[in-house]
Amino acid sequence: MRCVGKRPVYLMSLPLLAVTNIWSYKATSFNSLLAASIASGFAASAGDAAVPAVVADLFFVHGRGTLMMIFHMALSCGFFLGPLINAYVVQYSSWRTGCLWNAIASFATWAVAILTVHESSYFHRDVNALESSFGPKTSLAQRLGLTLEYNKEANFFKAFAGTVAVVAYPPVLWAGLT
Repeated sequence: MRCVGKRPVYLMSLPLLAVTNIWSYKATSFNSLLAASIASGFAASAGDAAVPAVVADLFFVHGRGTLMMIFHMALSCGFFLGPLINAYVVQYSSWRTGCLWNAIASFATWAVAILTVHESSYFHRDVNALESSFGPKTSLAQRLGLTLEYNKEANFFKAFAGTVAVVAYPPVLWAGLT
């Protein structure tokens, strides 16, 4: 059974992350800022969670470890360098400016993702296969469409239940909580 795909996750989570950072920038009370931060965490985690799935779709097993190491190194550098940079922004401007810069970075990442993160499900890897086995070529406009490789028979609730069931695994739960 074919799945809906990973590309829409990026295309939905990054603008949501930017909007929640703008909400943080405009927050007038602590409760509003807290709600924006919680929503921002969900949006950021949705984008980060899809990266291992995209790596699994695009690369052979023997090359995945290196790519996942690069992803986690970039993520770790962001965890440690981001607050350091943001500390200078807050010191010389305000905490609201830090939220605004996060929104700008999210929108910029979204623009790059629209052009570079293509649907990777069922990516043909066999270089010796006949040209006819690859299906019709698609234009850039078709590849940028949200409905490419969309499966009308896919059940959203079944896919959602499968995602929630993954949380039952202790490593996933621990990583999510930390």
